[in-house]
Amino acid sequence: MTRKNYRNPPKTEFDYDLWTTEEGKYMVRIRSTGEVAEVDRAVMRILRADEKRIRRTSAQGKRLPVLSLDILPEDITDSRWLADKHDFMDDVLINESICEFQKMLTENQRSAFYAVILQGKGVREYAQEKGINHKSVVETMALIRKKAKKYF
Repeated sequence: MTRKNYRNPPKTEFDYDLWTTEEGKYMVRIRSTGEVAEVDRAVMRILRADEKRIRRTSAQGKRLPVLSLDILPEDITDSRWLADKHDFMDDVLINESICEFQKMLTENQRSAFYAVILQGKGVREYAQEKGINHKSVVETMALIRKKAKKYF
């Protein structure tokens, strides 16, 4: 179906409307916001396949599960299943502590700390990258550990 008028796309039973313009552009309009966007062919194929799947399922009388975080299924009586069990405050505090700790380090120590501790590079790999002896990196890491014991 082709249309030039972007404000009156074809009506469907879905949360979005899909159409192709006369110029061959693939268009999508979100019904809830009225936002119209041009999408590429791959996205259009996925959305059309989803439409077909929903039509087939509803034609067979099957009820599709609601995939929304705003609506709970009938068999779930409390909303704790929506809660994220990961405590992001711990991550924030750890990141702040690491940033403050790095201020205590020299530039060479900071570079080694970032590469070896935070990125997980091997001592020999880091030494080879920097063109230095791996024993000096081992000594630097020992100094970092010593400072870390005092700080943490």
